[in-house]
Amino acid sequence: MKVGDLEFEFSDEEDDNVSDGTVSDIESESDSDDDFASSEAFVGKNGKRWGTKPPADVDMAPPIKDFDACNVGPAPHCRKFRTAKEAFLAFLSSDIIDEIVECTNLYGRRKRESSWKDVTKNEVLSFIAVLIAAGRNHQNHVHINEMWTANKTWRIDFYRFALGKNRFKELFVCLRTDNVLDRNDRYMKSHDKLEPIRKILDIFVSNCQRNYVPPKVLTVDERLCLFRGRVSFRVYIKSKPGKYGIKIWVCATETGYVVVLQIYTGKGKEGPEKGQGMRVVKDLVAPFLNEGREVTADNLFTSVELVQFLRTMETAYTGTMRANKADIPPAFLEKKNRLPGSFLEGFDRTMTLTSYFERKGKKPVVMLSSKQFEAAPAGSKPSVVEFYNKTKGFVDMGDQQTRHTTVSRRSCQWPKKVLFELIDIATLNSHIIHKELHPEFKGSRSDFLQDLSEELAIDHMRDRLRGGHLPEELTSALTEFVAEFDRKLMCADCVRKAKTACSACNRPLCESHGEESEIVVCKPCNQMNKIPAKHCELTESKRCTKCSKRRVSKTNTRCSACEEHLDGVWMRKQRLLHLNSGPGSGSVKPEEASEQSTGAKPAD
Repeated sequence: MKVGDLEFEFSDEEDDNVSDGTVSDIESESDSDDDFASSEAFVGKNGKRWGTKPPADVDMAPPIKDFDACNVGPAPHCRKFRTAKEAFLAFLSSDIIDEIVECTNLYGRRKRESSWKDVTKNEVLSFIAVLIAAGRNHQNHVHINEMWTANKTWRIDFYRFALGKNRFKELFVCLRTDNVLDRNDRYMKSHDKLEPIRKILDIFVSNCQRNYVPPKVLTVDERLCLFRGRVSFRVYIKSKPGKYGIKIWVCATETGYVVVLQIYTGKGKEGPEKGQGMRVVKDLVAPFLNEGREVTADNLFTSVELVQFLRTMETAYTGTMRANKADIPPAFLEKKNRLPGSFLEGFDRTMTLTSYFERKGKKPVVMLSSKQFEAAPAGSKPSVVEFYNKTKGFVDMGDQQTRHTTVSRRSCQWPKKVLFELIDIATLNSHIIHKELHPEFKGSRSDFLQDLSEELAIDHMRDRLRGGHLPEELTSALTEFVAEFDRKLMCADCVRKAKTACSACNRPLCESHGEESEIVVCKPCNQMNKIPAKHCELTESKRCTKCSKRRVSKTNTRCSACEEHLDGVWMRKQRLLHLNSGPGSGSVKPEEASEQSTGAKPAD
């Protein structure tokens, strides 16, 4: 069997009448654990007893340990990032780029032979920049000829500045993520359906975990990589916008940051996987067990065995349950004789089963949770329902952001589509890290993607100018673009655009980190461009040092550069921008300015 053989299957997400056949490797709790329940108890189809009252303190399991939130956020090695490019390349690291460069060159030499020109790292980054820019401009499905149109009214010059049209087509066709020649040999040894993308995928997932410490609450759900080509693990999910594609299990935070992901590879030789929901959750949250965290998931994953397992690992769980679970008492599924807004609760030593009936015409929602909630006020939804509604959409929120500006383009090769999906996730995670590191950055995701695409492509643009083989018109426009990019400096003290520079040390400054003052400079100092060390204040009147002895001229004004007293004939007033190093601080002296100068950096 080859990796690309076609085998189509439907996702079991939409079929609530089919049991997922969850089989746990954990023994259920003994009957003595249910002794706390009174004789009036709810009983499930499998004999599971749920008490009608909460257990007493002596019978209740010990609470889950407190979560330590001290290190939540970007990892220490990420806190020095200042630009969008630095944050992005923390996920699409040099190992991934080098692998793409090597495999693309191997394939290009074999297919194009002598006509192939080896791709470089800067060229691959520029290729990715064009993909990101096209996604930002909603042109990911526009034909390449239209993107590089000669019509000056409709074209976007960034595309032709970053890459030539024919070169972009060539790279898109020859882009590879592994060595095609030994792919089948590697598959015969590993029997891994993801062999064409496995190396890059493992590095990417490792980078996502290493670059960010997630908060207390995590959400597990799936997202769909849209694809209608040939692959054995393509699925159909009716509720998703694209419906057909490759399913990806995702663990995300409240900001949408993707911490861990896992690609669904379909059913094996033995048939459908048993206990798939429990296995997926255990795999995704494995790096974060025994830390006092909370996990939220939908009815595809929830089971009593999963909640019991996570409870032993100091992790709380909240999720909805499918109606065909044998642990649910029949009374929790009935909707007759139930008032809208009413709910039933069944208690165990470690978890609570809740049935909420919202209104007539809807089925009761059954939820299982090992998290302890406070009693809800009368007439309101149960606290467990409010918590689930608040946390269930973390994965969908990130999916919506990336879907709106996706870099994915039409292709018949599923490894290429998965690579595009990883680029989308990298832009999402890097944007989240950039905003947390620099709260003063008020730009939207569109602004971030624009800055990112320019920073990724600027090095290759300079390489093209040094090559000297471009048309004169393109060379002139590209030179102006690079010069404009260099002028868009970033403030030395924040990530805002610098609109000017300090007159003493030439550090780029924004409006918030510079103060403007009026200085007096004598004509000789002004002609020699002497840098004022400080702003000289008025003193007692003295004779002007520049006037002749025959002319008696007294003044209380001094030159800010040479500090000599000047008459109005010899002085010149001008505006000077100084570095604002703090409240009440003055300008920077030249000897201090040279130490503080950091040089020009690209705009963020």
